[in-house]
Amino acid sequence: MEQMALLQETAYERLYRWAQSECRTLTQESCDVSPVLTQAMEALQDRPVLYKYTLDEFGTARRSTVVRGFIDALTRGGPGGTPRPIEMHSHDPLRYVGDMLAWLHQATASEKEHLEALLKHVTTQGVEENIQEVVGHITEGVCRPLKVRIEQVIVAEPGAVLLYKISNLLKFYHHTI
Repeated sequence: MEQMALLQETAYERLYRWAQSECRTLTQESCDVSPVLTQAMEALQDRPVLYKYTLDEFGTARRSTVVRGFIDALTRGGPGGTPRPIEMHSHDPLRYVGDMLAWLHQATASEKEHLEALLKHVTTQGVEENIQEVVGHITEGVCRPLKVRIEQVIVAEPGAVLLYKISNLLKFYHHTI
């Protein structure tokens, strides 16, 4: 019986290491979660520590991808130049802030979908909280560059009407995201 428990623990450790390495490879813009990785997460839910570490690894890999994507959207734009870089519209403060927040909104929704695909077979309580926590970790990397750019707009723009419009835009996305 003891040998069986030892073999089971070894299997969980190997599964954890494999799932962790798979999560590290999910660094492309389009993240395709394999069905095998989904099954691995289902199995790892029986070992909460390994499950949490694997989720953390997924979040770290996706965070770097999202930050890179945000910087690319600001400076390079989309593939082939369409859409144009967001910073091309920095002369129009309302559009500039709106485009950055819209990009963040879209990225947040995409990352939540990726996590839901990863955890679709997990049945433990708190899955929704796990998703919210990991999405928060993923998108947290965008906060600093976003904050700096919005502060630059606010400092440079003395018009009260435009500042009010930007304030409303920020409130809208605060409730939406």
